[in-house]
Amino acid sequence: MEIRNLLILVLLMVIVPLLIGTIWAGLVQIDHKIKYIAFSWLTGFLTMMALTQMIAVPMVLRRQHFHPFQCAYSAVLVIACVIAVVVLLFRRKRKKTVWAKQEKMSWTTILFVLGAVFLIGIQTYFVSAYQHIDDDDSRFVVEEVMAVERNVMYTLNPVTGALSFWDMGEVRKDMVSPWTMFVAYISKISDIPPAILSHRYLPVFLIPMCYIVYAMIGLFFFENNREKTSIFLIFISALQMYGYSSTHTISALMLLRIWQGKALVASLFIPMMFYLICELLEKNEKKIWYAVTALTGLAGALASGIGITALPVVIGVGGIVNLFHRGGVKKTVKIWCTAIPSVICLLCYLFFWQLLKVYF
Repeated sequence: MEIRNLLILVLLMVIVPLLIGTIWAGLVQIDHKIKYIAFSWLTGFLTMMALTQMIAVPMVLRRQHFHPFQCAYSAVLVIACVIAVVVLLFRRKRKKTVWAKQEKMSWTTILFVLGAVFLIGIQTYFVSAYQHIDDDDSRFVVEEVMAVERNVMYTLNPVTGALSFWDMGEVRKDMVSPWTMFVAYISKISDIPPAILSHRYLPVFLIPMCYIVYAMIGLFFFENNREKTSIFLIFISALQMYGYSSTHTISALMLLRIWQGKALVASLFIPMMFYLICELLEKNEKKIWYAVTALTGLAGALASGIGITALPVVIGVGGIVNLFHRGGVKKTVKIWCTAIPSVICLLCYLFFWQLLKVYF
């Protein structure tokens, strides 16, 4: 693999989401440098996924080729990056960011932090370096290959290569959750074949991203205590490594096929939505969390049909908890309203044929 390909991959998977995510990190007003960078990377990636969902679904409905989607999405990413740069310059001109002072870490805290980093790193390495064959790749990776090589989006059967009709169950689900088109876009721009990208390189980015969510959960419950959060991450890592009781556990999804959309829902989006609900249940919550929650729901809809159905359930339960815990009907309704993007995607799936008749 050429260095140029890897640099483009890092640009798309790190630099671009990190830049876009600074908009959200500034709105949330995160005042810790490391958390600011991690939160920016995470929310920027979620924004990229949400933008893919908004662009790809209408184009898939119209049976557009992959190349128009590639051009449209590239233009949107450039615009998003320009907006992020303008916002950063405006904030810097308006006021200088004041970072909160961090207490000096003790040796025990440093050891726990290094232990957590080591375990996360070793998991990422083994998933990336060693091969795992999953039967679902016969659909997901093939769809990506056909998009890159044949310039089509879900118009050919991934098994036979024949013209595909919309009444195919799995293809119908992919219409509202075109995660493979996002992977195909990364593959096309970086010129890395989809199978190599999925099996070797995506875990390098996606597994640490999943642990960023767990780190935020730990910081929330342990009141920004880095030592306790590190121990929490070590505990989660141990559960993940020894949780392969079946092929359908979260551990198996994260450490065996994280490049698949449904694995991303289980490993990233459900924990992320749980964290966001916890933030919304705070007595004096920040209003921007509602927007981040809606963004996460829309991004989760891209990953899989499971994201379309599971994430609104988490939001619904969060609203019910708020209703009984806080007793505020108004706030409960606002929490439920964050599920609107997911509900729209669900309606697109349920009323697929009616929508197709009008739109196509």
